[in-house]
Amino acid sequence: TLVAVIGLVMLSWLRDLRKLAFTSALGDFAIVTGGCVVMWFALTGDKGIRADLEPIPAVLFSTTPLAYGAIAFLFCTQFLSLPIEGSMQHPEQWPLAVSASFFVCAVFNSVFGVVGC
Repeated sequence: TLVAVIGLVMLSWLRDLRKLAFTSALGDFAIVTGGCVVMWFALTGDKGIRADLEPIPAVLFSTTPLAYGAIAFLFCTQFLSLPIEGSMQHPEQWPLAVSASFFVCAVFNSVFGVVGC
């Protein structure tokens, strides 16, 4: 807990969040690369070490509620919306930026889910 508190205190001293923009780009790159790698292995049929696993059904209603946490994490940006919008050079472009990013996330995750990864 102490490490997290120290990190949060240090982040609170930042007055210009643009200095952290590279971490956002690195995170985006990591997520997209990871998703593409998983989809590649799903599409090419390489089962890896665990080739003995049974196929997973397309819909498993007993575990559907577990997806809500991931969905909320993906789309719940309301905690960061005001600081991001406030630091934009052109805040009037905020609705378009949010709509476009939600659309891209929805399409990527839908394709990821349909492929069966």
